[in-house]
Amino acid sequence: KNRMAEVSDDENARVSQQQQDLPHDLIASQILTRLPIKSLLQYKCVSKEWYSTISSYAFANARFRACLSSYSAYSPIECLFIQAENCCYLLFYEEEDAVLDYYLVKLEIDFNDQNQNEIQLLGSCNGLVCLAYSSPVTSYFYIWNPITNRWCKFTDPHLLSFNDRTSWGFTYVSSSEDYKVVRLIQDFSTLELIVRVFSLRTQEWKHVHDHGLDRSVCLTKPNSGVLVGETLYWFMDTRGPARNPMVVGFNLVHEKFETVL
Repeated sequence: KNRMAEVSDDENARVSQQQQDLPHDLIASQILTRLPIKSLLQYKCVSKEWYSTISSYAFANARFRACLSSYSAYSPIECLFIQAENCCYLLFYEEEDAVLDYYLVKLEIDFNDQNQNEIQLLGSCNGLVCLAYSSPVTSYFYIWNPITNRWCKFTDPHLLSFNDRTSWGFTYVSSSEDYKVVRLIQDFSTLELIVRVFSLRTQEWKHVHDHGLDRSVCLTKPNSGVLVGETLYWFMDTRGPARNPMVVGFNLVHEKFETVL
């Protein structure tokens, strides 16, 4: 009996040692990327290395690809954005063993100097959420990682006049491994459609001059662009009595508009 206990202890020690010997890259790419957000919120406290890994943009991309390639019921899109009492929340829900599990993540930002209803959800990409705020006084946006509840704030020095109209879009460009924010500004004083693109990798704004649309095309409504692949789509219109509604797409790789419909 003692001999069996010694063998059992040796076996447990061997298994424990094998677990400790697992490379961190293997744990991150093959195990952590397949876990639901609720578990990741807990496991980021395991160590500084785990916290750094789970907080990175590379991990967000890897986890998104793992979710798409798996056959589980869990999807990174199963969440609801909520604005209430000057705060922003994401309500996540997951299904495991035919049981739905709900939990709420609050964005830890104080919007005390703005009307909470003016904070606009631009969209989400690879598990990251983008929010924006525009006014004649200031314009900025947030990129929020709900897994770590960390966020970054970026401003746009190009301010609006009171008659301007603006719209935003958020996407990931795989060819350059870069997240980009697109801002369309309809300048009604010059009838010009201004296109500005922010790169998260360089953290710089770029003014796109030759974007492919003339002054006859204008924004219909200040709605966020709809992302399909690496192209953002908007409803637009032509000026004049014979208005011609259309759908145009802005390709983030070539930074050009194309009329779809």
